[in-house]
Amino acid sequence: MFHFNLDLTKNKFSWLEKNLKLGFNYFINIILPYFYAKKEVTNSNLTVDDLGKLGYQPFLDALKRTKSNSLKTFISWFKKLSIEKKNSILNSIKDNIEIARRHIQERLKTPTLNSLMQKNIKNQNFNAISKSAMPIEKKIGKKEDYSIHISEELKNLMDEKNLKLRSPPEAYKNQVTLLKFECKKCKNQFQDNIKNIKNRRHPCPICNPTLLVAPPLISLDKDKNIRSFPQMSRLIIAQYIYNSLEQNQKPNVILMALLCNFDAISKEKILSQIPKKEFSQLIKKLDSNKYFAPLQLYFEELIYLVLKLKLKNDSHLPLDNTFLAKHFVKEILKERTISSYNERGLYRIVMELVDFFSEKIPNFKITRKKVENNPQLQIKKDRIRTRLFYYKTQINLLSLFLGGTDKIQCDNFNECSIKFPFLPALDLHHMNEELKTIDPSRLFSSSDYEKSLKILREEGVRPLCSNHHLMLHADIFLEYESFIFSKNIFNLSTKDLANSITSLLEDLPYSLSIKNRQKLLKWIKKRYIIENFYGDVCIGCGKTSIKLLPAFDFHHRTLQEGDKLSWRNLSGWSIPRIEKTIKEQDIVAICSNCHSLIHSEAFIHLADLILGEKKAEQLRNEIDRINKNIDLFIMPNINLRNIFRH
Repeated sequence: MFHFNLDLTKNKFSWLEKNLKLGFNYFINIILPYFYAKKEVTNSNLTVDDLGKLGYQPFLDALKRTKSNSLKTFISWFKKLSIEKKNSILNSIKDNIEIARRHIQERLKTPTLNSLMQKNIKNQNFNAISKSAMPIEKKIGKKEDYSIHISEELKNLMDEKNLKLRSPPEAYKNQVTLLKFECKKCKNQFQDNIKNIKNRRHPCPICNPTLLVAPPLISLDKDKNIRSFPQMSRLIIAQYIYNSLEQNQKPNVILMALLCNFDAISKEKILSQIPKKEFSQLIKKLDSNKYFAPLQLYFEELIYLVLKLKLKNDSHLPLDNTFLAKHFVKEILKERTISSYNERGLYRIVMELVDFFSEKIPNFKITRKKVENNPQLQIKKDRIRTRLFYYKTQINLLSLFLGGTDKIQCDNFNECSIKFPFLPALDLHHMNEELKTIDPSRLFSSSDYEKSLKILREEGVRPLCSNHHLMLHADIFLEYESFIFSKNIFNLSTKDLANSITSLLEDLPYSLSIKNRQKLLKWIKKRYIIENFYGDVCIGCGKTSIKLLPAFDFHHRTLQEGDKLSWRNLSGWSIPRIEKTIKEQDIVAICSNCHSLIHSEAFIHLADLILGEKKAEQLRNEIDRINKNIDLFIMPNINLRNIFRH
């Protein structure tokens, strides 16, 4: 919170324990501000008991565990340092009092410190912090204007642009950090970054809205872009933008309304059509620091697209009101105002907007001109040919390698029943990893059957279903399988479970035992979650047993593209957090074979051409059965015991 983080080892106190170091920094940052606000520190009135009474018991305990001579030396040094650093600490408090207030209020979830005291909160730590802050507030006073604390360069920029900084200076990390400013002219507040403020002649978007949205100035990493946005929400927001432009609202005013006042404007007739689930997700993202800047860029580009379409609609069009979308897209890309989409993605978005506006907006005259030699249709045809060649080659190559299509099946067929035509759930496994030189799936893109067959035979490849393939690669699970499936493992206390794992791994080197311990806990946690929520068999096929634990995947029933989380993401979380996420995102556990089949859209689409009508019908019927079982599953309303708490 404050600027002090003293390393005691530099002061010849290497004998101090970890708690002592942490405790000292805690006192410098939290307790001493209160101490100084209440009374002066002198050599005579600062004692260990005073420090203990102020609330950090581990610090006092660590002091008492040290030798008496060392303790005496430390107290003497501590008094001297405290007196020397008093003024520096007070200056630090003055600069940071607003941050301290905010942190306290967030932790205690109360609007003010006065209301906190009225509620007689029992927690002594919270009381100590709240009491320590009150005399400091009286002594220093509340400062809402941070402009006096900023650097000279930033101060000059604020004066030049006629702005006040409303974010604390500590929030500024680089030129693209989102900060809050207040315009001295109109007294309105807005969020932006320093890079934009420098580049714009008139930075306030309320005082100086422009006709066209400027090219995006926000610099974002690829992983922070909004890669997907719910289609219905995008179209409804685009309609709201179009109607606002019809009412002569400036684009920047529309942008500010979407970013800062979305909850209020959503009560309008158009935006109220956004699905509830998508609306709540969008509100959360607007309130999040992580997503605010990407959403700002996304809305800027959407407003720009809608505005260009409106200008096109209002301009002179052919008698049939048609226009070539590909020319329109190339024109926009040439202007370099859109950075989130490539040509293909932008073409798709424009087509969606044109079709939606034609249906929903009465005076929208533009229609799509269908051209037989549309390059996008050609791309689609080329994709189909490529996919078809891949799957046909896969069948032909496996048939030659195994001795006929009837032999295309998992080596453990009696357990899983995966065979031709269920190709999406079939993998190729190297029995000896040392012989592996190529991923077998790459061979399906080659027409040189002789060379491909030679590679498959030399490298000792065998067909396995996805379930059994995953099992063979789960080394830690296979090594400790009997322990993971112990009968009473979930009845153990956290301490007993930890002791059992420690004794199990005691013969391993320390670093390896730590790594294996983490992996082992994740397997136990996965079994605990799946057995309690979904039972001991796959809810899709009803065949795969929980004994094949590595083969179980997590599938989202309703959540579209966006914040999807796999078990790899969830496995390191606590049980309550995993449980909450499973319920919020409507996640079910199914075996990898079922997961592969229901997500093989391209294969299903071309199934008649690849397999023939009868086999294709057999495949679709099985996938329909799996999907029906998944849809009929009712999520149990349970609260799991957190057996892994520390």
